[in-house]
Amino acid sequence: MRRFDISTGAVILLSVLYFFGGFTLLCTLFIPVCVHELGHIAALKCFGARGRGLRFDMTGLCISYAGLKNRSEEFICLASGPVFGLAFALLLSYLGNKTDNAFFLALSGFSLLLSAYNLLPALPLDGGRMLMCLLSAIFGEVKAGKSAEVISLAVSASVAIYGAHMLSQPWGAALCVAGVMILLSQFESKVVYVTMM
Repeated sequence: MRRFDISTGAVILLSVLYFFGGFTLLCTLFIPVCVHELGHIAALKCFGARGRGLRFDMTGLCISYAGLKNRSEEFICLASGPVFGLAFALLLSYLGNKTDNAFFLALSGFSLLLSAYNLLPALPLDGGRMLMCLLSAIFGEVKAGKSAEVISLAVSASVAIYGAHMLSQPWGAALCVAGVMILLSQFESKVVYVTMM
């Protein structure tokens, strides 16, 4: 990796997480995030791609890379993060239940949530970028980009509104904040997160 960028949105995200869960929550989230990113890196290595940088913004970490030959390889690399996260969640859930280890179960839950969050079809999340790959194969790059933007806005607004509607539930606020963060990221930058050169 040649560079690391951190945005104002990332500072806001860390502040919100610290406010709601403290330092323990941040430390517990760190391991599933690393497993998720290692999934992406492993797939990139398999295809001979190279990392160009790491950006930390309000939606989390984003690896920029070059060297993929087509959208199929890109789709696999994008899917590998959530797949690693889900496998990690299943493994820790099994181990946590077998050993009655609360820490393993907490890590399992966070890894599952992180994977589900990243699979939302909203840019710049993995799910949104995977959607972009699929739409590009069907409609071409220009129409795919416009369609992905509209879908991203609709999904993030829906998550935020549903979270606001469910504020009486313990998870309602978290859902609302997640939706708002994704929604704001739509306007934070119009940067293309993936290059295939």
